[in-house]
Amino acid sequence: MDGCPHACAHHWVGDIGLQGTRTAGPNGTKIEAYDVTLRGGLGVHAAIGRPILRRIPSEEISQAIVRLVGAWLQERRRLGEHYTFQAFCEAHTNEELQAIALGEVTAEEVEAADVALIRIPGPLLELTDGSDVIEVRAPTVRVALEQAGRRYPRLKETVLTPDGQVNEAFNLYVNEEDIQGLQGLDTPLKPGDELLILMAMSGG
Repeated sequence: MDGCPHACAHHWVGDIGLQGTRTAGPNGTKIEAYDVTLRGGLGVHAAIGRPILRRIPSEEISQAIVRLVGAWLQERRRLGEHYTFQAFCEAHTNEELQAIALGEVTAEEVEAADVALIRIPGPLLELTDGSDVIEVRAPTVRVALEQAGRRYPRLKETVLTPDGQVNEAFNLYVNEEDIQGLQGLDTPLKPGDELLILMAMSGG
């Protein structure tokens, strides 16, 4: 939480950063409010957050945060304990996060949103901090891996070569169909699809 207009408390690196401000109240009065910054982080997942919500009245800010955290916890129950709040924010657009915070959609509606899943095998879990499922909203396999790579750079560096091709040590499947028999990295993804990353087998 930051009361300084110069961000002296560095609220933009928190999971949820609050910066005090004012907004219009009844009869033209000014009331206390907060801007809400999300997607920040420190350590391995260091990131500068972005202001997602503007001028939320102080009397409404607690409930907005409760809704955001509640939606994350509901998804976390399904995706596993390694699904962080930062990952939750990365998995949703600004508009979706705003709708959640303002109570325009329920946690159940968020969970039923149009997402595809990337399944991560055991040998690669160290690259995703233990997350074996990554939610993405992506039209193709290539974009899905790009999205996952923004959250887990080492995963992308391991699965894809520097020129953006699939590392020969891995096979990728969309709903159990090898993408080599489909459209490769340009294979379309639909809501509910699962992208499986498997270690390539060697030998006869």
